[in-house]
Amino acid sequence: MIKLNNVKSYFNSTIDLNNDSVLEIWNKFKSFCLVDVENEDDREILFETGVEKIEGIKYFYVNFVRQFTIYDGDEYDGMEQLICAFHFEHTKEFRFLKKSEWSMDYEDLETYFKEVEKTKAFQKMIDKNPVKRTLMQEEI
Repeated sequence: MIKLNNVKSYFNSTIDLNNDSVLEIWNKFKSFCLVDVENEDDREILFETGVEKIEGIKYFYVNFVRQFTIYDGDEYDGMEQLICAFHFEHTKEFRFLKKSEWSMDYEDLETYFKEVEKTKAFQKMIDKNPVKRTLMQEEI
């Protein structure tokens, strides 16, 4: 079991953010999602894609997110997210691929991961090379 304040460094130690392929990072992210985190209530995993403008330039983004809802006993104590974000050059093939898939909408994580991997957004981006990669942990 890892502590919430060690989540980013733990996951970062399992990947080479600048050199691993997106697929390699996805597979390591799936394994990371099975690791217990102290005081975590439920496993809340998000696969999110869309288009955003940064400094006037459009990018297609893909986020692998693990969200942590924290309780102190029965009391809600906050929420944090670990986000592994990829930005790709925006091309026509990425148009209309906005997607938001939460693991809580599925029976189990194995089914969730399989369904994410079937989506057009996942299939279109998985062999592409992102122009920017970011790993962050933040309170929400």
